[in-house]
Amino acid sequence: MAAAHQGKLAVYKLHVDEHPELSAAFRIRSIPALRVFQGGQIVKEFGGAMSRQALEQQLAEFLQ
Repeated sequence: MAAAHQGKLAVYKLHVDEHPELSAAFRIRSIPALRVFQGGQIVKEFGGAMSRQALEQQLAEFLQ
């Protein structure tokens, strides 16, 4: 996804077992969990396994 939308999207992974304090701070309760940030603030949260097409639909407003 990041390569396909270079310059519009940055993707980061968090190993929740190694960083429980960050998991708690971002209210991650299940995996996978996704958070969209703009200006350092969470602007969208969603999770669960999904197809690439479904993920692109969730992110469409941010990829324009």
